[in-house]
Amino acid sequence: MRLLNSLLGATVIIFATATVLTAQTIPIDSPDQLKLVNVKAESVTFKGRKALRVRDVAPPDFGDEGRLAILPKTDFQDGVIEVDLAGEPGPGAGEGARGFVGVAFRVAPDQSRFECIYLRPTNGRADDQVRRNHSIQYISVPGFPWHFLRKEFPEKYESYVDLVAGEWTRVKIEVRGEKARLYVNGVEQPALLVNDSGTALHAVAAGLGKTVLPCILGDRAAGIVRLGSRRPVLSRDVWLMTHPTLKNLSRIRAVQDWLAAALVAGKARKQQSFG
Repeated sequence: MRLLNSLLGATVIIFATATVLTAQTIPIDSPDQLKLVNVKAESVTFKGRKALRVRDVAPPDFGDEGRLAILPKTDFQDGVIEVDLAGEPGPGAGEGARGFVGVAFRVAPDQSRFECIYLRPTNGRADDQVRRNHSIQYISVPGFPWHFLRKEFPEKYESYVDLVAGEWTRVKIEVRGEKARLYVNGVEQPALLVNDSGTALHAVAAGLGKTVLPCILGDRAAGIVRLGSRRPVLSRDVWLMTHPTLKNLSRIRAVQDWLAAALVAGKARKQQSFG
């Protein structure tokens, strides 16, 4: 179970991109403005600022992705989100608690699909470089939780940024098509780059068309079916370079012949398996 103690600044600014750039400033004065999913929210004053405190109330065995406080009167797809956040472990949390807090976007009406960039505040200044490297994280729901992305694409969807648990952090997220950028505390360069977000996958899953996806991604997504019975067999030329004065030596020729036979045998096995 995650014990959360997260706060949102009293104002969220959303710049939505359509044919023109429009800004929407949303004050968060009351929990009544939000759709709460397995969390509890209350208005508080935190470090001298009006804020909304969000606490985890989900069952102990509930999935990490099922805890949201949603702004229901928005239809954000592409644009910029700016918000002040603070996160710290809740009362009774274990030593390894991270104090998760973040922003979900492109949220489906039934919360079955969304993308999210979140912070692990206690990792920001941990006395462990590996933990620091996991300070910020991108995920895509359903199908692509943090542990899958870390295993299959290590270091690609998470990174380091300086964070302090329980302190206000200014977050700006830019979203354009399949690209997302996270900026923290006004720093000009992004702390996290995502160049292949779940937009195409979610659109296909919703029945909006076809796309090309790596099998390791497409096969995990519910509602997506491969087209065609064969996967293409990729090919490329392989060149073995030898020094002119050595190419006729018997030991060099033996290695060349062994490599050629191994490559031919490997190609035959692939062709049989893709049948």
